[in-house]
Amino acid sequence: DQTNVLLGAKRDVTAVYGELLLPILKGLEATVAVRQDKYDGFGTTTNPKVSIKWNPVQQVLFRGSYNEGFRAPSFFQLYTATTESPVPGNIADPVLCPGGNVAGADLSVCAIRPDSQQGGNPALQPETSKQWTVGVVFQPAPWMSGSVDLWQIRRQDRIYELTPQQVIANYTTFPENLVRGAN
Repeated sequence: DQTNVLLGAKRDVTAVYGELLLPILKGLEATVAVRQDKYDGFGTTTNPKVSIKWNPVQQVLFRGSYNEGFRAPSFFQLYTATTESPVPGNIADPVLCPGGNVAGADLSVCAIRPDSQQGGNPALQPETSKQWTVGVVFQPAPWMSGSVDLWQIRRQDRIYELTPQQVIANYTTFPENLVRGAN
C-alpha cells in the first residue's frame, strides 16, 4: 500500500555558494559564482555562473551571463501513489487510425478505451539546465530607459506529467508511454 508513503519522506540538502565580483577596467566588471548542492538520494551537483557588465558611457550598458541549474524531483513526483483509470470518451487508435476519428472510420477497428496510469516515479532523475543572456540597456535621460535582451534556456531530463490525451496525440514522440496490452 503506497497511500501514506509521503508521510515518512525526508531529504537532507546542504549547499555552499560563493561569488566574486571582479572589476576589470573602469566601466567593465565580471562576476563569477559557483554553487554546490548535495541532495540525499541524488548526489552532488556543482553549478557555475559567469556574468559581465560593460558601461562604456553613462547612457549605455551591455550585459551578458551564462549559468547552469539543477532541480531534484519533488517527493510528490517521486512517491505519489500510482492510480489507474479509464480515459473518458471515444478515442481513435493512433496507430490503426492515424487520421483520428474521421467520418466513415471503422469504429470496430479505430475505437479504443485505454487506461491511464498516473502517480509518482521513484526512478526519476534530476532536471538540469544551461542558460545564457545578452542584452543592452539605454538611458537617454535620467527619467527614461529601455532595454533589449536575448536569452535561451535549455533543460535536460525534464520532469513533466503527460495527460493521457497528450500521450495518444503524440505517440511517436513518447512511444514508451503508450503500452499495448494483450486483448
